[in-house]
Amino acid sequence: MGTETEYGITVPGQTTSNHMLASSQVVNGYLSLAYQYGDYGVLASIKAWYDYALVKADHPWGNIPNGYTPDASLSDAGAQPRSRFSGVVLDNLYVSGRQRIAAMPLEWTLGYQKLEWGNRFLVLGGLRDLNPIDIPALTRPGMLQREQETRIPVPQIFARLGLSASTSQHWSAIRSCACS
Repeated sequence: MGTETEYGITVPGQTTSNHMLASSQVVNGYLSLAYQYGDYGVLASIKAWYDYALVKADHPWGNIPNGYTPDASLSDAGAQPRSRFSGVVLDNLYVSGRQRIAAMPLEWTLGYQKLEWGNRFLVLGGLRDLNPIDIPALTRPGMLQREQETRIPVPQIFARLGLSASTSQHWSAIRSCACS
């Protein structure tokens, strides 16, 4: 969990000695819980954020949702859940397991998940971009720029079958969704 305050908005004609207003005062949190029983497991994670400066503080300007009302708090009415000034969203939620099929190891996961498809610095695009990017999280002050916190999970099935000691086959089925 982290907090960060971002300064940098100068108010013209401000007569006080502190002429910089906080444009953002964010508290971010990420919680992940996992339970493993034998060869089966479940993982659930949520992320939350709260920006006091955008939710409660008065601003000498306005925005479209609050009708450009000066000296009032801004509004996020009509914004998508991940774009709001504060919120809690379910991140990962999946079950996993390991079995042996004809002496070959099988690992699988089923549910809302983000899959790592290799090193992100080697090839841009490709399979790793099947996980949508959470743009509001990327631009929120104080957010750590980790794949786990900046990608949106999608409902999918993933399976890995070990054909031999050094060879494995991967399968993934992704359900297309309109993610918000």
